[in-house]
Amino acid sequence: MKIVFQWVVTLLFVAAAAAGLSHILLTVSGANAPPPCADLTELCMQRTDAAANRSLLIATVIEIALSAIGTLAVVATIFLSAQATKAAVAAADAANLAVALARETAARELRPYVTFDSWSLEYKLDANGGIESWLVKVTWKNTGISPATSVRAKATHDIREEELPTHFSFPDRVGDESAGSLGKDGTVSTCTEFIPVAEIQAILDGSTRLFVWSWVEYEGFEAERIYRSEWHSELHLWNGPATNQDLKGSNGLREQFNGSDEHCFRQPARKVKRLA
Repeated sequence: MKIVFQWVVTLLFVAAAAAGLSHILLTVSGANAPPPCADLTELCMQRTDAAANRSLLIATVIEIALSAIGTLAVVATIFLSAQATKAAVAAADAANLAVALARETAARELRPYVTFDSWSLEYKLDANGGIESWLVKVTWKNTGISPATSVRAKATHDIREEELPTHFSFPDRVGDESAGSLGKDGTVSTCTEFIPVAEIQAILDGSTRLFVWSWVEYEGFEAERIYRSEWHSELHLWNGPATNQDLKGSNGLREQFNGSDEHCFRQPARKVKRLA
């Protein structure tokens, strides 16, 4: 608005200056105009020509002033049109951004969220009824609002004496993943391979350490979008011996291989194929 006001003031100033200049020139021209000649003497003709030249000069000055005013008016019109166009573009961009933010917010609020729920120990009996091995079951839960479809999950373990290497790749165990669909508050479980009793006893004795990691991938209502969550922990077992059916344990979360979506250690390993 300040710039528009400046343009208006400039136009008014130019118009006033042109009018004032014209008035002065007309006044001067009228004051110096020669009296009517009684005869066509050479001096009289010269005065007549001078008066005509002054009139032509005044007309030229007025024409230049009016042209300047017209030019400034055109420039002001172009400027105001550009400002209006810029404002319209900015308003359209703001509206598009608001729509995009609203769509993203709705998607985040309504999408499924499959997150780590719990882990447990389960044993396998031999032919004599004694415990021969254990496995770790990892359970995932849909804590979101909408159903999770095409759910895939897998759990893997590693036993070693030392900490996992810094650049450990967290490979998947051989075998199929757990699969299915989860409604709101629905769960899906996946298990590690069975671990022999002798190896479990070594963990209880503190000779080795047990690391477990698991992941889940799933889809929601957004086309071409796959979500992923990861969980990794070192399990500390107690209440042995390894043949005790009431074996217990606790877990300590690890920094690596713990996250969801873009914060995962790995991205989804498959692409969605939908019918058109």
